[in-house]
Amino acid sequence: MENKMIYKAISEVMADVGAVTKSKRTQQGDKYLYRGIDDVMNALNPAMSKHGIFIIPHVTEIRREERTTKNGGTLITSMLTIDFEFFAEDGSSVVATVMGEAFDSGDKSINKAMSIAFKYACFQVFCIPTEEMEDPDATVPDNVKPKQQQGNKSAQTEEKQQENPQDSATEPEGIDFEKIKDQKINEIKINIIKGELERTGVTEAQILQRYKVECFEDITEEIFLKLVTAFKKTKDRG
Repeated sequence: MENKMIYKAISEVMADVGAVTKSKRTQQGDKYLYRGIDDVMNALNPAMSKHGIFIIPHVTEIRREERTTKNGGTLITSMLTIDFEFFAEDGSSVVATVMGEAFDSGDKSINKAMSIAFKYACFQVFCIPTEEMEDPDATVPDNVKPKQQQGNKSAQTEEKQQENPQDSATEPEGIDFEKIKDQKINEIKINIIKGELERTGVTEAQILQRYKVECFEDITEEIFLKLVTAFKKTKDRG
């Protein structure tokens, strides 16, 4: 398998970046909560710098329309199709194509559309959750006796579980799986999985059998999140 650092680097950024909560509220209409572009950049910048990822946007299509407001004013609407290319230190890259649409009464509609497209490209590529996953050390179950160690056999069993993500996968908390359980992953995430197989020595057949899918293209976002959690616990193969 060809070694491309971008797949491993994206996976490492996903492991480092926590949730970006919806902390901002719109000032008009329904006044719903949202995550701003600054929130996303502030969350991603340290991890992307650490793992050597940078992004170059390529605008492939621009459409602009003039619309009249109910007060007789004019709004300029811009609709952009943008290829965001994610690069690693070795020059390898992957592309996420995203559309962005925004309007403005002045000359800022294109800037706004680019910001919106960038934000959602990052959400999709890095699979950024909206809620923090619960720290397992934050709570202690009541009336549970400590597990008795059984010498080398228990230690070997624990190590084996850490080295096999198809056995040790756990379901991350704080994610609404009902919304994503049927959504299939894209090519970028398929390549991330392949990169992790190369790193750990786990086979494709083991993953397909564990999650009962015919091929990687059938893997859903829910399964992908479980795999990311499992691979974080899996050591590099010797």
